[in-house]
Amino acid sequence: MADNSKLSSQTLPIDKVKEMKERDFVQLLHEFWDYSLFHGNQMKIHTKPETNPHIAHTSSTALVPTPYSKLAYERTLAIQPIFNKLYHSVATDRDFLIQTLQGLADLDDFMKRYLDIYNKVHSEGISERIYLAINRSDYMCHLGSDVIKQVEFNTMASGAAGVVGRAALWHRYLTGTLLALDNSHIPEHTATSLLARGLIQAWQQYGNEQAAIVLIHNTDEFNLADQRSIQYELLKLNPRIPFMRVVFSTLPTSMTLDEDRRLFIHGKEVAVAYYRYGYSPKHYIDKEELWTVRYNIERSLAVKCPTIGYILAGTKKIQQTLCKPGVLEKYLDERSCALLRETFMAHHSFVKEEGGLETVELAKKNPQNYVMKPQREGGGNNTFGDDIPTKLEALSEDQLAAYTLMEKILPPTNQNYIVSGGEIPDLTEIISEMSIFGALVACDGNIVMNEGAGFLLRSKQRYKNEGDLGRGTSSLDSPWLL
Repeated sequence: MADNSKLSSQTLPIDKVKEMKERDFVQLLHEFWDYSLFHGNQMKIHTKPETNPHIAHTSSTALVPTPYSKLAYERTLAIQPIFNKLYHSVATDRDFLIQTLQGLADLDDFMKRYLDIYNKVHSEGISERIYLAINRSDYMCHLGSDVIKQVEFNTMASGAAGVVGRAALWHRYLTGTLLALDNSHIPEHTATSLLARGLIQAWQQYGNEQAAIVLIHNTDEFNLADQRSIQYELLKLNPRIPFMRVVFSTLPTSMTLDEDRRLFIHGKEVAVAYYRYGYSPKHYIDKEELWTVRYNIERSLAVKCPTIGYILAGTKKIQQTLCKPGVLEKYLDERSCALLRETFMAHHSFVKEEGGLETVELAKKNPQNYVMKPQREGGGNNTFGDDIPTKLEALSEDQLAAYTLMEKILPPTNQNYIVSGGEIPDLTEIISEMSIFGALVACDGNIVMNEGAGFLLRSKQRYKNEGDLGRGTSSLDSPWLL
């Protein structure tokens, strides 16, 4: 594991907190809990239907901001528009998507469902006029503080833009007021505004001020603060926009299409359908009618965020294929290709015709050096280290072809206190993952908005393989840029 000594040449927030007496440290924790309560750094608690559904707890949060390379952060921010453009090009390249992913249809029923809708809508001669992409590119520093490597690129339900800003408020207050440090080391968090502006831009391109932006969500949405933050920012920027929140499972009875393919929900015309749910097979269990919903929304005039083309572009198979020599050059200029390729880790295919047998041997020989990924979103799906050989033995050759193997990123370590629940935390070693948000809007073949902004820093204890905010295995954090 790389160390982070390069970033430790000055007094850091963690140094000041480590020097505190126990009484002062406990008092600081109470300050954190109170500040989080009154500034919305909260996640809802999953409750039974008969209990109060409005109970929340403080989001798992790093007590102090974590040292992070300013150079690495600026690099990730600078290349986000390039990644946005790349994935827009891929998402609208039907031939490339079909050629790359069609083989997965026989191996993965969830992928087959998406591809079936994608092909059916295309066969009807329907094409998109307006695109809205809300993306998030995830990175870790590798073998040092300045080298960034991409974990993945998210095109569906890219979350936490709203809630991480609440943690950043605490870190600014802590460092600037309580610790008397220069809190300009924490960058401005503008991701919530970016996402809101992207939604507004797509709504404007639709051209009907009476039509609504609709956020599609789960019944018992634990990440409500994140979603509401985007809604409130959007309505602050333009309070006249009709905005609705709709539960995904209710759409079969609340949604209609007219003869012109205009989408209506509860009788209201929809300009933008913004999915924050529906990205996992479990969201469709025993609900066949929801696939009909996805098909009808896809063929409607409403702006889809994302389209199924974008969902397909965000798969791990596409990520692996983009790493092959010569593929990026189809979509980007030479300099842009070089900038993105610097962030790529080695990816390997399990498909027999693409060197799958060699990939299996790589994974068996040095499993600690790799991560095994399926074509799934939402966290908690990857296989790491010593679990990889067991996974390989459990899968048939055909099943294995639906996975990719990625070289493992080796991030630097830091120290922090992870505050989760009401317990007093111990000092622990952590590793961090930095994400940058992006928004792209295109209309009639022209890109009218393409930006990157903000940050999402998630930190976890170094011994944990996979971090996920929703599962409590990762914590909100802020970078202390050095």
